[in-house]
Amino acid sequence: MSVIRTIVFAALLLAGAPASAQTHAGAKVGGSFNQLSQPTDPQGEPTVLFGTAFTGFGFQAGGTLYHTLADLGVGPLFVHADLLFTHQRGNGYAESRTSPARRTITIHTTGLRVPALIGVGFTGGGSMLNLAVGPELLLGLAAGSRTKNEGGASSGAELPVRAVTHLGLTAQIGMIFDAAGQKVPIEARFTWDPFVAKSTRDRFDNWVDFDNTGSYAVAFNWQAILMVGVMFEILGGGEN
Repeated sequence: MSVIRTIVFAALLLAGAPASAQTHAGAKVGGSFNQLSQPTDPQGEPTVLFGTAFTGFGFQAGGTLYHTLADLGVGPLFVHADLLFTHQRGNGYAESRTSPARRTITIHTTGLRVPALIGVGFTGGGSMLNLAVGPELLLGLAAGSRTKNEGGASSGAELPVRAVTHLGLTAQIGMIFDAAGQKVPIEARFTWDPFVAKSTRDRFDNWVDFDNTGSYAVAFNWQAILMVGVMFEILGGGEN
């Protein structure tokens, strides 16, 4: 789903909203733990750092839109969309068993993420538990890498990398608290990117040999995210 299609979809929902619907807009910020899993490289196939996984942390911040579709009795049926600036990184390493030599490669990517979620809320006591799921556009804008050699490790060329755009799947569990006329969401999200290649050869865009590798796709197939924000009502019609 493209950014334009997501915006059009949200606009159509708002245009057809019942009079009792509520729409909240606001901002949020959060951190993430990222993992690029170990590749499945058979013996004799190319690999990076002997097939290490890359793990690390990142952050995201941006705007959010929350819209109630219907009251289900226990709480609302809602749609939830974000436009978030994001920076993610991960470290992988290889070390010698017979010497202190160690090589670490850090990969990072900067971009936008646009989740479009549908969910159900369960209200009570001035707060709401919510569960949601949906697709997430992971739009890569820039990528980079850095190699660090320690303990006498031989120097090598920097890993050539590229930013990529994928469509992931996100699940969310969160709480929304009422506070002085505004809403404070706290959310835990888990994102899976099924388009991350499983082998090192396929993670390069034009692998020929070790002297002609092409560039390595910087994307993480698993991410755990924790965010907090604040939202204000921009279209009202009842308490949810």
